Amino acid sequence: MASVNARYKGLIAIIKCMVYFGDLPESLKKQYRDNVEIECIMIFKTKIGEEMRVRVLSAIEEYEKRGYKDEWKLHHQEGSLGYYPREIRVTPSTTVGVLKNQAFC
Repeated sequence: MASVNARYKGLIAIIKCMVYFGDLPESLKKQYRDNVEIECIMIFKTKIGEEMRVRVLSAIEEYEKRGYKDEWKLHHQEGSLGYYPREIRVTPSTTVGVLKNQAFC
């Protein structure tokens, strides 16, 4: 995985690229697909006024359903960004609400 954080006029943008060389094992393909689907659920759960933790709690539930219990503890589960790469690091206890036009990574 290559990940780049770029700053332009103070605002942060993040770009990620995943590459695998060789024959992709089915187990890795499934795990990648599961991760993308969990990320889509988190995007869907991001609603103005809703507490940011709602998206993380839904991801934790989904990780467990798919057989990745406690996987969410191995890396942070996204957060808001703007003038810092992570203005708020979202956890299951984050009660801050999602704002209109707020960006997430």
